[in-house]
Amino acid sequence: MLKWIRATKFRELFNVSVSDFTQLRTKGIWIEDREYRKAADGNFWVSLTYLNKCTEHTIQGLEEDMLQWVKLKKYYELSGDTANAFNHKKSRGIWKEGCEFRKAADGVIWINLKEVNNFAAKSVYKHR
Repeated sequence: MLKWIRATKFRELFNVSVSDFTQLRTKGIWIEDREYRKAADGNFWVSLTYLNKCTEHTIQGLEEDMLQWVKLKKYYELSGDTANAFNHKKSRGIWKEGCEFRKAADGVIWINLKEVNNFAAKSVYKHR
């Protein structure tokens, strides 16, 4: 199961404005590392695990028995991540081939959801 999604996807799915999302974070309604976190790539990620426990919302396509590997296009759809973000993580070595992603013999890129969840859960943003 995908446990973390980009904040942009969360806002789209739950119809939450940027200012409302900012208030959740800055007013202490949400706690960093529980409901959300800022990853090394600079993006905010929202915990679906926590949201599923605290709301009656379910998100179609994010079932528990989901495959560990999904095609890149499906990953974009599920997570809200973008091609630019993926290419940045890949080119900077933030995501490693064979770990978070792999290119199959037919040229298709597959994303390892388990490792992406680990990245989002453990990644810490460092101010530059």
